[in-house]
Amino acid sequence: MAASNPPADARRFHERRRRGGHSAQVSLLAEPFGPDHTVDYRYLYQLVDDRAKREEERGKTLDAKITALLAGAVAFIGFTFRLQSTPWSAATALLYIIPLGCLLSAFMTKPGRIAPTPESLVTFFPQYPETTLRDAVLAMERSCRENDHINDTKIRRLDLATILTAAATTIVLITQFVVALR
Repeated sequence: MAASNPPADARRFHERRRRGGHSAQVSLLAEPFGPDHTVDYRYLYQLVDDRAKREEERGKTLDAKITALLAGAVAFIGFTFRLQSTPWSAATALLYIIPLGCLLSAFMTKPGRIAPTPESLVTFFPQYPETTLRDAVLAMERSCRENDHINDTKIRRLDLATILTAAATTIVLITQFVVALR
């Protein structure tokens, strides 16, 4: 039974859902198809492609956050040296080197893979559409898993850099306050 030709129960269920009705057959139809049921790789490709695009957006959002925090840390170092340059304020400004290192390592994390490549789809899709789609879905799944790992690494480094930046800022502000009281 092909995925593009669902069973009659499924067609009735989907027709009723489109008309706004609710069916009591949800649990029956939500069960997986049997092992002889073929996979609709076009639909699966769309699902995996959507997930890959969300992961790519997640990476772009993380890069924007890292860039903003990096710019803030560099600006704070500049402001610290521009103010009353005392040995204490200069020494505390050096504390920003630690979060800067974390931010740079998060920002320099290699970008993820994109799969399948457009070239491979153009080359192989016309001859073997189902096999090509299956291979494309598997490549996209591996790519998505790798990109997820990369973004998780960026998140951990960004979190650490945020904590270290807050700690360095607190120490610098307290030091400047103590120096100003003298």
